Amino acid sequence: MRMSPDDWKLVLEVNLFGAFYMTKAVLAAHAEGPPRPDHQHHLRLRPGRADGPGQLLVPPKAGLIGLTKATRAEVASRGITANAVAPGFVVTELTATLPEDLQSQIRERTPLGRFGTPEEIAAAVAFLAPTRPPSSPARSSHRRRPGQ
Repeated sequence: MRMSPDDWKLVLEVNLFGAFYMTKAVLAAHAEGPPRPDHQHHLRLRPGRADGPGQLLVPPKAGLIGLTKATRAEVASRGITANAVAPGFVVTELTATLPEDLQSQIRERTPLGRFGTPEEIAAAVAFLAPTRPPSSPARSSHRRRPGQ
C-alpha cells in the first residue's frame, strides 16, 4: 500500500466524516423546526474494481453506504428518507487528467462504454427527492442505474 497514514486519514475525513457531519447538521436543523417529510442523500462515487484506480476509496465508500443505511433506519419514523447515489466514473476535471489509455480501459469495463455526467447524477438525485412527501415514512428504496 503506497498511501501514507496521513493521506489515508484525509481520505476518510473527506469521504466519510464529511458525510457524517453534514448528516448531523441536517438532522439538527430538523429537530429545531416542526416535523416535516424530507430527503437526505449521500453521493458516493464508485471507484470501479477494488484492484483498479481508486482502490483505496473502497473502504470509506462502503462506510458511506453503511452510514446511509443507519441514517435511514434512524430517521424513517420521522418521515425522512435517506439514499445513496453511487455512479461509476464521472466526467470531471480530475478524471480528465487520467492518461487516455487508462480512460479507455475504464470505459471498456463500464457497461455503457462511457463515463457518466454530472447532469445524470443530478437527475438521479432529483428522482429520489420528489416534491411531495413519500407515501410512507418508512419508505426506502434501492435503485441502481442500468448497467451498474
